[in-house]
Amino acid sequence: MIKKAYLNESGSGTEHKEIEFYDGDYEIIFSEDFNVYNNKLTIKNLFETTFTFTFIKSEGQEITVQKTVTKDNEINLQFTNFNSNALGTCTSEIIGIGTMESKSLFFSAHVENVSETSKFLKISLTFYLK
Repeated sequence: MIKKAYLNESGSGTEHKEIEFYDGDYEIIFSEDFNVYNNKLTIKNLFETTFTFTFIKSEGQEITVQKTVTKDNEINLQFTNFNSNALGTCTSEIIGIGTMESKSLFFSAHVENVSETSKFLKISLTFYLK
């Protein structure tokens, strides 16, 4: 996602405006897709934080997201049964995970796999501020 792109407003090449993205009142500050093969995605130095996303399958059908803060600037998010539906599974609403710049920080996720036997997951993550 291009966050710090600039458009020329006047044609002179000297005046620029930062592009901003919103979902209603929520500012989209990061949005990216990842191809993951080992059920675990780690993103370091995103908002000065390390995020670890782990995807597990359980015997039940319940779809859950569990957040654990292990220490300052480290957040682990465990997604249960998000990787069990070939059509994809997503958070039904954005989820609050902390604060940043005196605003609330949220995220949403969409996870797709190609089959029950494939190790491939396509993970789409979006972070928001409000």
